[in-house]
Amino acid sequence: MMDSTFMGTMAGVALRLKELGRGHLHVVHCGTRSRELLSGLGLDQIFSIHTSGAAAPECESLRQKSGGDSSEKKQEQAKAMLEAHEALCEVAPENFFRFKDVLDYLKQDLHHETASK
Repeated sequence: MMDSTFMGTMAGVALRLKELGRGHLHVVHCGTRSRELLSGLGLDQIFSIHTSGAAAPECESLRQKSGGDSSEKKQEQAKAMLEAHEALCEVAPENFFRFKDVLDYLKQDLHHETASK
């Protein structure tokens, strides 16, 4: 299952790679439902989606950054979610209407968190 934050994060990565001219994002072993979700948001326009392919490369576990209180972590998470949804809207402007309420909520949440510090 992929939520809009995950798909928006993928969109952000693909857009950044394009901006830097340093590669192209490929989704491999993508199931039918996942392909429909990605294509439905226009993401097939910015990265390649494959139903088959070589096995994903082995990755080392990444260590989580330690430190920071829960309000800082919440603010970081809200910022990442906002950026992910903005990337979805950048890829396909019609996505703005799909995620307008989410964008508004995240912006308000970030404003509230920043103002309370």
